[in-house]
Amino acid sequence: MSYDGAMIIVSHDRDFLDGLTEKIIAFRVGTLREYEGDVDTYLKLLGDPHVADAPTPHEIPLHHDVAPDKTPAQLREEQKARERDKRKAERRILEIENQIAIQEKTSADTEPKLADPELYKDAVKQHKTITTYDTAKRVLASLMEEWSTLMETVSQPTED
Repeated sequence: MSYDGAMIIVSHDRDFLDGLTEKIIAFRVGTLREYEGDVDTYLKLLGDPHVADAPTPHEIPLHHDVAPDKTPAQLREEQKARERDKRKAERRILEIENQIAIQEKTSADTEPKLADPELYKDAVKQHKTITTYDTAKRVLASLMEEWSTLMETVSQPTED
């Protein structure tokens, strides 16, 4: 009680919290709300009949970056949309991995041709082989970048 700093206390023990808290931050359905007062003041606001006549609480909105209250239906729809996006990204990752394998094979098959001195005696064949190799390398780099971005997306936990 004599500590002059701030503490965050998580407890369901009302007796422990009695007289200890000056603010309540309630976590409900994906939102945060801050209330001035102690636990009895907060419970009175919620309509708890066991709370003696506590003063009327003063609700303080948190920062603008906290999501406004949403209905459970809205939260379910948002979760479904996140899950759909994640499944779509997972399917795209599989496609990309297949394309990466093709580009790697093209590149690997072309490298020995580039090392063959006979290739450089035919300018048309040389140009075609170098173009094939360069294209495979550019496409591969692009695919790897997209794959990396998608992997970050699907590895992020979905919110409930």
